[in-house]
This record gives sequence, C-alpha cells and structure tokens, in this order.
Amino acid sequence: MELGDTQLDFEPISLAGGWSGHVLVNWRLADGTVSTESFQPSVDDWRESLERLTSDWTSMPACETLKSSRTAETIRCTMRLCSKPIDVICKHHVASTRNEAVAWRFFGSRERRTWNVGLELLRQGVPTALPRVVIERRRPRAEAWLVTEAIPRAIDLDSVLNWHLHSLALDRRFLVKSCLTRKLSELCARMTRSGIAHRDFKASNIVAGDWDSVGVRLWLVDLDGVRCRRSLRRDDRRSIVRLAASLSDSASVSRQDCARFLRQWLAALDGAQDGWRHLYREMARDVGRYNAAAKRRKHGKLDGFTD
Repeated sequence: MELGDTQLDFEPISLAGGWSGHVLVNWRLADGTVSTESFQPSVDDWRESLERLTSDWTSMPACETLKSSRTAETIRCTMRLCSKPIDVICKHHVASTRNEAVAWRFFGSRERRTWNVGLELLRQGVPTALPRVVIERRRPRAEAWLVTEAIPRAIDLDSVLNWHLHSLALDRRFLVKSCLTRKLSELCARMTRSGIAHRDFKASNIVAGDWDSVGVRLWLVDLDGVRCRRSLRRDDRRSIVRLAASLSDSASVSRQDCARFLRQWLAALDGAQDGWRHLYREMARDVGRYNAAAKRRKHGKLDGFTD
C-alpha cells in the first residue's frame, strides 16, 4: 500500500466525570507500519472500558504498572471490546502546576500532543504504536489518558543488543545484527526524509518484534521528544548521534556495525554512499561531545550513593 492510501479516521467521545476526547475507529496503513490486527471497534465499544479506566485504573484486567511518578502513570492492561480482549498501553498524566493546567487550554496535554505526533508518524509511514484513544478533562484537576496498542512480543533495542543477542550462536548473531542494522538504517532514513526529529532518539525508545529472525520489525515508542518538521537536511544527524551515544557502551556494537549503518543510511536517503568515511569521523567526534555534555549534566546527582 502506498503512503497516499493511508487513512486514519477518528470520532469524538464523552464520558462521565467531564472526560472527552477522540477514538480511532478506522485506519488503513502501509504494511509493517503497525502491528495491530484489523479489529476496529467503534466509540460505543470503548465506552465501558474507558469509564472503568478513568474511575479506577488499578482494577483493569491484567494491569501491570510500567512506570510511575507523582504526576504520571504508564500501565499495560487488557480491555474487552465486543467480548474481544485487546492488550493496550495506557499513559496517564496530571498537570503538576496551575500554569501547566492553563497551558493545556491552548496547546493541549502531553497525551494530546503524543496522539497528534503518533498519527503524523503513521501518515508518513514511520512505524509506531497505534494511538487508539485520547481523553482529557479540566476539572476537578487537569489530567489526560492516552491509550495505544501494545506491540506483542516486542523487546526494546537496548535489551536486545546488551542481553538477548549474546544468547545466540555466533553465525546467528551476525545475521540478526545485519538485519537489525538494515531495518534501523531504513527507519532513520524515512525519519530524515519525512522531516521527523527526535531529541530522545535512543535504543530504549525503539522496540523490536521478532528480533531474532530475518523478519525483524522496529517501532518508535515514547514520542514525547518527536518533532515533525517540513524537512531535514541530508547532513542533519542529531537524531542518530543520540542513538549512537546510547549504544556507545554496548559490547555488541562494533565499529564495523557503525560503518555499515552509516553506509546503509546514506544509501537509503538518496542511493549514494559517498562521504561515509568523513561522516564516520564526524559522528565519532559528535558522540564524544554528546556523552561528555551528558556526563557534566549528571555530575553530582549520584554523590553519596555507594555500591
């Protein structure tokens, strides 16, 4: 399916307690862009599960807390729609200050922005978790929920390279790394061509499905740092510098892997691999500077802690 055939239709929804938002009810996307099945429930199919989520999310079936803080929660749970169970990821955020609550009136919540970014990525053919529902309310406090698909059998790229890859035989390990490098270079090239920048583009924010096979698929998750622009220059490498910095301590990633990635990334951009050696040297310098700056930012944060 061509990108021009992409279709994303959503409808409004209102719930008890002052909640309102939108539900994705129909989609048609390029193959490999999302992992979800073709089941497309209506607004009414979602209503009962969403009311249970907003009233007491801890009572959701198979509820598992993934992240938790004073103002945010990320859970994985099961919602039953038309007697059919669907695994989803639900992100909840509460405005921490009055100024933030006021800003929501003009710019929307973090979940609303993530919803918009996720839809735009899918329109551009960049694989990400399918956003299913976004709901917000202003009173008695400003808060929002975002519901996305739970990608099945997916492991983040950082865990694959640092842990799971070592369980494979050497010949199989080389084949898997070659497939991951090719898929990653294609993902980064599509992001560059589509004008998509990611200020937090690191291995832990990329998940791999069927990672140990030649049919490995990659998706972007945690889209808070994504910005959709009109275009990026061919030499705009800020996102891949951040990715390389996140993998600089990984024993599974060699210099040959980095060089292979750069050649494939350049070839996927415009079919030319010229200048990759010069780019490799510049990338090594930029990654060193990025890691040094990150170390300075974190200096002192762990003072007083011992092994």
